Amino acid sequence: MSINSKFDLKKIYTMLNLNYESDSEKMCDFRKLPRPSASIAYLMSGSADFYVGNDTESSRLVHFETDDLIFVPYGSTYMSTWKGAEPSKPSKCYSIYFTFALPELCSSTHCVIQKISGLTELKDDFRFIIENVDYGLPKNDSVQLEVLARFYKICAKFMPLLNRREVSPDDAAILQTVEYIEHNYKKPLKVADLAKLCSLSESHYYARFKTAVGMTPIEYKTRVAISYAEQLLVSEPKLSIEEVSERTGFESSSYFRRVFHKLTGQSPRDYRKETRGRL
Repeated sequence: MSINSKFDLKKIYTMLNLNYESDSEKMCDFRKLPRPSASIAYLMSGSADFYVGNDTESSRLVHFETDDLIFVPYGSTYMSTWKGAEPSKPSKCYSIYFTFALPELCSSTHCVIQKISGLTELKDDFRFIIENVDYGLPKNDSVQLEVLARFYKICAKFMPLLNRREVSPDDAAILQTVEYIEHNYKKPLKVADLAKLCSLSESHYYARFKTAVGMTPIEYKTRVAISYAEQLLVSEPKLSIEEVSERTGFESSSYFRRVFHKLTGQSPRDYRKETRGRL
């Protein structure tokens, strides 16, 4: 018997969020930055609201309470607000970020941000993983195997409960090129070549893509690259800004810095310092 390799774990890292005070909401804005990996989180205390999409007026609201699981597919865009349960007790959330060999299993083209309730028996598994994983699996073999066992246990519980998107035939070709961009964002891409992948004229494809995704193909490619840069800046602190720029396909580090600041409001260096300081 062979195990299906589409579930091979390519990347895993974790984050423990404790900095959301109850007397003032904390906002995280990813409406212009598609998430570079999928995540599953356990809300230990407090509450959260996710406004799904990149347009505030048409956003879908998903509300989470203590003991809910929060599933975020990779490629998602959203804004979230977090609030503690009481003045002396901040919001607490255990988040696991991961990428499978077949990322489409948990991508925004096939899934949506959603709440999963009734799986409180997984709390100790989340806690164990958070305590033993930082930005990669632990070196100790027995602990590493235990982390993997608990992670796949979590997946086995929540993945069958996910609501999947029903993709219309008209959108299927466009979403195929969305996935192509996500896999090839480091390479130079032309709209004309993307249009050929779904047998459309360049102008027709451009209009259809913008309607379906909310931005142009090149804007989407840039935002995917910046999202991966965010991940590298935090998960690999020894990488220089120049190395991050090169790994994410930018032609120069100065251009990377300008684009990063435009989309995030911070320099790469400040983003790394602030984000790692919250861990």
